[in-house]
Amino acid sequence: NELINLEYSDSKARIIEVIEGELITNIFSEKLKAENNRVISDIDKDILKVVVVNRYKENEISVGFIKGFGLKKGAIAESIAHDSHHIIAVGVDDRSIIECLDFVIKGRGGVCYYDGNKIHGLSLPVYGLMSAESANSVASAYSKINNKVIIDGCKLKSPFMTLSFMALTVIPNLKISPRGLVDVTQFKFVDLYF
Repeated sequence: NELINLEYSDSKARIIEVIEGELITNIFSEKLKAENNRVISDIDKDILKVVVVNRYKENEISVGFIKGFGLKKGAIAESIAHDSHHIIAVGVDDRSIIECLDFVIKGRGGVCYYDGNKIHGLSLPVYGLMSAESANSVASAYSKINNKVIIDGCKLKSPFMTLSFMALTVIPNLKISPRGLVDVTQFKFVDLYF
C-alpha cells in the first residue's frame, strides 16, 4: 500500500486524459484531492489513480492520475499493457487497486474488475497475455467483465482496451510507464507536479 501512496503538493498535477475511441491522450492539469497529506482519487471530477507495476523488476512501480474512465467504485487492472505488458490498474481507492493487482499477480496475468466487494476476473497465465482455455470461453469471460465495468458506471465502451494503451509511451501526449509519466511529444519523463 505504501508503494502507491503519494504526498500531496499544492501544485497542479499532470493528468492523463483519455479520449473515447482514441489512443492519443490529452494532458490535463488540476490540483489533486488529498487526505492525510496523501493524494487520492477524486470521483466527482473523474480523476482516478493509475498505477503501473513492472512485471520484470521488483518494486518498480509508478503512480499517476487519469481522467475519463468514470469509475464510481472499485478498480480495474490487467497484464495487457502495450508494449512491455506490465501490470496496469486504475481505480477509485488504493484498497481496490491493490485487490486488482493481487488478482493479476497471483494469476500470473489477467484482467479483472474489483467492484468494491467482489473480484470479477479472468486469469491469463500464459505469459500474462493468454489462457489455455478455449477462445469462446475466454471471449465470454472477458465480455462479462467488460460489461460489468460499464454497467457499474464506466464511461468508456472498452475500458480494458483503453487502459492497455495508457502505458504505450510512443503515442502522444501523456502516458505512464513503471518509471513514471512520459510526455511523448517532448520524448522525456516528467514529474507528476508542474
